[in-house]
Amino acid sequence: MRSLWCAAGVQECRVYGSDESGFIDVELGGAALHEHGHLRGTLTLPSGDRVVCGGFSSRYEGIDRLELYLPLDALARDRRINGYPFDEYSGVQSLTWRAPLDR
Repeated sequence: MRSLWCAAGVQECRVYGSDESGFIDVELGGAALHEHGHLRGTLTLPSGDRVVCGGFSSRYEGIDRLELYLPLDALARDRRINGYPFDEYSGVQSLTWRAPLDR
């Protein structure tokens, strides 16, 4: 997990507190991932925008994987990357369905 977050430039490591008081800082690593199952942080896109991201582990057909995810439209904001199929050039006429997800 440390290598993945370092390569992506993720800052912070937070989890949702068990007492429902919000997010708390934890030390990034396998122990935190095992205990909490889902870690969250922030990263800077090439455009300079900061976005929230998250990471978790999964196992499928005996293969362990680490996943890092961003909001749906995060990469569409940067013209150099493009965000197919969520950009304005992909033929999607109305993207209003995404607003609650992006928030």
